[in-house]
Amino acid sequence: MKKIVIVLIIALSVTFVNAQNTKPTTPAAQTSKTAIKVAELQKPITDNITKDYVGYKTTEAYKVDKGEIAYEVVVEKDAKKVYLFYDKTGKFIRKKNQVEAKIAPATPNKTTTPKKK
Repeated sequence: MKKIVIVLIIALSVTFVNAQNTKPTTPAAQTSKTAIKVAELQKPITDNITKDYVGYKTTEAYKVDKGEIAYEVVVEKDAKKVYLFYDKTGKFIRKKNQVEAKIAPATPNKTTTPKKK
């Protein structure tokens, strides 16, 4: 009987110690996104846009504080938006195309009730 009590005490002690050592969960890292003027973008960014996105107009620019991404730039051509992401040195990271959502026009629901005879 003593052995069972000792084993239970040890198991509870280990559980208690592990509970004390776990880190509390924190919400996801906050991201700050500040709008900036297009003219404030770094030269490598503007050079990349001029070279790789001929005919596109830079419509929005943001300074972002999120991991490796430091700048988000929105370029547009013929109502098609492309989101470009750059690091703090102006090096291109990735792009994201705007997803065009095709929404069908809403039609009223036709509910029919059975006719009584």
